[in-house]
Amino acid sequence: MNLLTDTASLTASLLYILFFFAWDFKKRGRMSRFTLDLSLGFVLSMVLVAILKVSFATPRPGEVSVSWTLLERVKNLDYFSFPSGHTAKASIFAYFLSRRWKKLWPLWGGWAVSIALSRLLLHVHWFGDVLFSLLLGSWVGMLVVLTEDWWLPYYRAIVNALKLGVFDVEWSP
Repeated sequence: MNLLTDTASLTASLLYILFFFAWDFKKRGRMSRFTLDLSLGFVLSMVLVAILKVSFATPRPGEVSVSWTLLERVKNLDYFSFPSGHTAKASIFAYFLSRRWKKLWPLWGGWAVSIALSRLLLHVHWFGDVLFSLLLGSWVGMLVVLTEDWWLPYYRAIVNALKLGVFDVEWSP
């Protein structure tokens, strides 16, 4: 179970993104929209997970409720269960991988659900934690895609101003 859940760890997720960036660089010499969208969705979902964990301060199964200051909550983010970061990461990856390789959507969705189940079987999350996180990843993915026409021109302007052409992507309004 630990091996399965580790496929959605922070380290594994960063390696996946690095792999897609290296693949894009080898193929095109710069980042693709897929990798940019996936990276932005990943960052946004992790920020939301951190904010929600600190805000709700829900202890994991078997842990006691604590009354920590905001700074203590931020320092001890992993103590809290809501929402599940592993499940949110798996969900965001499943969303974008399903958009990229449409015929394999059952594989990506099954992986995300498997991560959610592994978190439950390891007794580190409540059912509501993983259910919300499955929805959160998909919601963030949709938000990134639906608002792309708004944020992408700003992103490209910043990349061009900093002369970071390897991070530039195509855009057609």
